[in-house]
Amino acid sequence: MGIWSVEDEDNERASPEISHFKFHTKSIPKFEIRSEKPEEVISASYDGTIRQFDLTKGISKTVLEFDDEYGSSCGITDIKFIDTNICYLVSMEGEFSTFDIREKNNWKRSGLEVLRLHDKKNGMFTVNPNNISQVATGSNDRTLRIWDLRTVGPSTWSTYEDSKSPHCIGSYRSRLSVSSADWNRSNDIVCNGYDNTIRIFQLGEQITGRKPIIQPILGEEEWEGIPNNLAPFNTLKHNCQTGQWVSILKARWHLNPSDGVEKFVIGNMNHSFDVFDRNGDMLAHLNDVKMTATPAACNFHPTENWLVGANSRGRPYLFLPSSDPADIKEEDEEEKEDNSVDIKEEDSNAIKKEDSNVIKKEEV
Repeated sequence: MGIWSVEDEDNERASPEISHFKFHTKSIPKFEIRSEKPEEVISASYDGTIRQFDLTKGISKTVLEFDDEYGSSCGITDIKFIDTNICYLVSMEGEFSTFDIREKNNWKRSGLEVLRLHDKKNGMFTVNPNNISQVATGSNDRTLRIWDLRTVGPSTWSTYEDSKSPHCIGSYRSRLSVSSADWNRSNDIVCNGYDNTIRIFQLGEQITGRKPIIQPILGEEEWEGIPNNLAPFNTLKHNCQTGQWVSILKARWHLNPSDGVEKFVIGNMNHSFDVFDRNGDMLAHLNDVKMTATPAACNFHPTENWLVGANSRGRPYLFLPSSDPADIKEEDEEEKEDNSVDIKEEDSNAIKKEDSNVIKKEEV
């Protein structure tokens, strides 16, 4: 785990303040930082553990160890806190569970209710911001599924005996694996996968109530209890063939944008970031000459138009809103006088809001 203290840099030529920590034995696919406890970093790993790291004390502890049904460690692929204490998790085996970080020092599988969402890897899941009882998942079984956690029953569709699942209220079947699923406040779900597409589902008011109504598009079920009833609002072509050495691309919504613009970001195999609005229109294509590898991992600041990403070589990139135009002009004049250019990776391009609903790149 690396922590970059951006604010500690007093000037453009300052060395970045980066701290490294190693608490897990395998890759870390997800970090969570709760706004109520910003001094704590919660990490989930393929080693089957979730750990809590206190930045002020420099102390890390295990809060959960997740095993498979045979007692071997089972990789955790994603976690999300629905409040300060309650956390949802999904695993490499397509399982789902929830735990309260206050109740025990170290949770074990035996103390959890484990539900099955897929028979194959669930790489990412998302919680409905308007209803924490609904989650959406993307899986290597080539499906996007929406679940209602309030109703649990036998997994009649699964090849795993005696497993239980929430009620599936919607699904979409893709040609190849679905790598990601993310939900925004406007009830839109974005997903992408190995079929080189990004799909946007604008669900509107269809699934905000207790008894959601989604009209079937095929009129039949693919599996018992799994309806095939979701149709994308828009489908975008996007190269998602990351191969063996690049992290899987995952589209992510801006969590709570202060400008009110619903937008998502995804890495581009041409060494850049792409930003789209909820309709699928491109708002920005962000790159730099120093971005020499695919920045597969990326995300927005929860509220601000700040975008950060990193590549498999361990290089982070930060895009910030541009300065005042007068300041930019003055800086440009100084650079001309010096007859030299020394541009930082983290601010060589920036994104800014234009006409209240457009983000674009600004050279500074």
